[in-house]
Order: sequence, then structure tokens, then C-alpha cells
Amino acid sequence: MKVVIALCTRERPLLLQRCLASLQALELPENVQVAAVVVENNGTPSCQDLVEGIAQRAPPAWQIVYVHEPRLGIPIARNRSVDAALELEPDWIAFLDDDEEAEPNWLVAMLDNSRRHGADVLQGPVDYRYGPEIPDWAPRSTIKKRPSGTRLETAFTNNVMMKAAIARSGLRFDEGMRFSGGEDSDFFYRVAEAGWILCWASEAVVSEVVLANRQTVGWQLARALRVAANATESHINRKGRWSALFVHGSKGVRRIVRGAVTGVFGLVLLPFSRRLGKRTSFAGLRNIWSGAGGIIAFFGVVPQPYTRIDGE
Repeated sequence: MKVVIALCTRERPLLLQRCLASLQALELPENVQVAAVVVENNGTPSCQDLVEGIAQRAPPAWQIVYVHEPRLGIPIARNRSVDAALELEPDWIAFLDDDEEAEPNWLVAMLDNSRRHGADVLQGPVDYRYGPEIPDWAPRSTIKKRPSGTRLETAFTNNVMMKAAIARSGLRFDEGMRFSGGEDSDFFYRVAEAGWILCWASEAVVSEVVLANRQTVGWQLARALRVAANATESHINRKGRWSALFVHGSKGVRRIVRGAVTGVFGLVLLPFSRRLGKRTSFAGLRNIWSGAGGIIAFFGVVPQPYTRIDGE
């Protein structure tokens, strides 16, 4: 059996280096070959020497391949990583983000869950780690708790492994979603709709340090807006405008109304508890932005946040 892990990166050499180090520390099951494909999505190569140096020093069990993709865009890079992975003739293709680190038992847990649950796609949890500079009002994502084997409607490339047969069937990421994000959930919705089985693997954990600049009001609200817009856009592309209007249009209106009520309640709480008041007010704002995001996509407005780079 062979597993190829695909990483897409752009101008984040320190994070990439840590990610690759965590992969080389993985516990490897018997009779399993492993490889990593690193796709640098940049007009000019900048990390080729770094990756090839790591490849030369890698343990004998590891094969690390560097690929340069000059056409900017996350789905373009992901598709290039899929094509490069298929050249290595794998049984499974996994995706991680370049700012994540896998736990030592990650691969063992993924493969164990694939056998136990007969899954074609395995999604694992992300353990988000926060520094002391995170403001007390900011929401903190906790590791998702659900039983292994839980069936999923979609998955995300922040911690996923899929049968290579899915890629060989011709399914690819939508390159029209070039800088918007959401191309991963859109892809795996289509994978599920094609009849492949998606399951949760709770033991296959990766970690990510949350950057301070992602814990500002502006960044959090922008994220809520674009995630909802992406969901609407994906639904329109897959099932049509009327279906999306029924699901996401009504949801957007409900979120705006609920957000307004929550925001006002937060203001009422402020004199009694500044922390609780701030958190409640922010939750209201986030609902309003999310509701607006679900609606603006009907007018062709989808934010493009991935023209910028976070992290080093």
C-alpha cells in the first residue's frame, strides 16, 4: 500500500518546514510506503532548495517530491498536487495544510479507520492552539468531538485522506474558486454525491497554531462572510439557484435577524460583564456577516481572501 500526502504552499517556509518535520516523525505501519508532494504555488520558486534539502536528509522510508505551479490559485495548486501524486501510483492521497503538524499516530489512525469503517474518504480533527495574545472576546475553535465512523456530507483539505481511485475517476477541484476558498468542501460534496463514502476519524489529529492576526474582529467577520458566500456559490454550482435560494437564502435572513437580536443582548450585558458582553455582541455581528455572505453570493459577490499570505 502507498500513501501520498499532498501539501500546497506559498511563501511560508518556516511553517512548511515544521509540517514536513512532523510527517517524517510519523509512525509507519508495516508494508506501507509513504511520500509527500509539495506544490509551491508562486510565480517564482522560493522554497525549492528548502524542500529538496529536506528530501535529501529524509529517512529512507520517505520520498519527498517538489513541484512548482506558477499559476496562482488554491484549487489550481491542489489539482497539480493530485496529478503529481497520481504519478507516484498511490492507493491513498492525503491533504494537509502547510501550517499544520500531524500527530505521530496520524497515519496509523487514518488507515485503521479506513479498514474499520469501509470509508473512501477519512476526515480527521484539527487541534487549534492559541497563544496568550488572543483577545478574551475572540471565539476559540475546539477540537471536534464525534464518533469515528460518523458519515459526512463533505470534508476539508485541512486533514483528509481519500482513495486515489477518486482522483483517477476524474474528479478535480473547481478552478473557478481560485482565491475564494471553499474549493475543498465543494470538491468533497461532489465526491459524496458521486457515491463515495466519507467518514470521520477522530483519532487522526493534526494541530495548527492560530496566528494572532486571525483573531481580530475584522478578520473573523471577513471569514464568516466568505465561508457563507462560498457555501452558497458551491450550492448554486452543484444544484442550481432555486435550490440554493431555498437553503441559503432563508438561512441568511434567519442569521441576520438572530445576529441583530444577539448583538443587542450583548450590549445589554456589557455593564454587568464586559467579557460576556463583548463575546455575545461579537457572536451577533458574526451571525449578521454570515447571513450577509450567504445572500451576496446570489449577486455574484464572493470575497477573494487568498490573494494574501498569512504566516511565515
